[in-house]
Amino acid sequence: MDFETEKNKNQKAFLDSRKGLHRWVWLALFGLMVGYGCKNKHASVSKTMAETAYTYTAEILSFGPREPASEGSKKVAQWLGKKVEESGLVLRKHPFEASTPLGNIKMTNLSVEVKGQTSQERVLFVAHYDTKTFKTISFVGANDAASSVALLLALLPVFDQRKYAFDVEVVWVDGEEAYHHFGPHDGIYGSKVYAKQAQFGKPIKAVIGVDMISDEDLTLIKASGIDAGLLKRLEKVLADMNQSSLLDSKWMGVTDDFTPFVDQGFPTLHLMDFSFGGPTPGKLWHTENDTLEHVSKKSLSIVSEVILRLLDDLDGSK
Repeated sequence: MDFETEKNKNQKAFLDSRKGLHRWVWLALFGLMVGYGCKNKHASVSKTMAETAYTYTAEILSFGPREPASEGSKKVAQWLGKKVEESGLVLRKHPFEASTPLGNIKMTNLSVEVKGQTSQERVLFVAHYDTKTFKTISFVGANDAASSVALLLALLPVFDQRKYAFDVEVVWVDGEEAYHHFGPHDGIYGSKVYAKQAQFGKPIKAVIGVDMISDEDLTLIKASGIDAGLLKRLEKVLADMNQSSLLDSKWMGVTDDFTPFVDQGFPTLHLMDFSFGGPTPGKLWHTENDTLEHVSKKSLSIVSEVILRLLDDLDGSK
């Protein structure tokens, strides 16, 4: 065997061993955190998740704008695939073609499935990884919605360790942003496609949309159309966290990735702040200032804890 071939084999063996070690250390770390039976176990884990999500957000932003079919979008999808693989899971790609005001555009939804104990049902999380298309500014969307993608990615090993009574499915959809204005024929392209496909999988216990959750002055909206039972669970979770004031008392009509799942009849909840830097929608929303410096680790930690408590509540045995 020639030297180059032997060298390549040795390099591959080394990388494989590093990958195995990486996963073992990761799982061991999360096993310790998840198994830690202190009174405030959720907050302890969530603080770590926020740190990881913040780092992941920075990595996502390094790829630049992520308009559908752009190089930035493709690079983020590849990066997500590698990160998911490191956690011992598999990223699935769901390509489709969307009819938009700019013509037909190829888009790709991404999903990862974390098996539960019985796997008879599933809880589905949805967040969008695309950014809005602008001609005049470079929009990297740290809050809208790289931080949501990053937080769900950071939580994957925790989902895997806790082994709920149901599967947890995380979906990163493409094409959430409208090219002109949200309407029947513009916007939420990926979630429309995935919501229809979701009808044919395992029964869905809950759909939880996650978007724009890293604003420093966090206020969660009550979006029209969400499930009353899931809202009660959210209110209970926030009360247990002494964070009831985070939920807005007013209802808001908003179109986002959760909307097609409501339309398909799935019980749906929406975790979203829509006051990014001030009164709705906020002075930072859809501007070049939606950058890492405006991503709050504290808010990421709060939302992480909300998600983990919601899943425990849905599980019933935790």
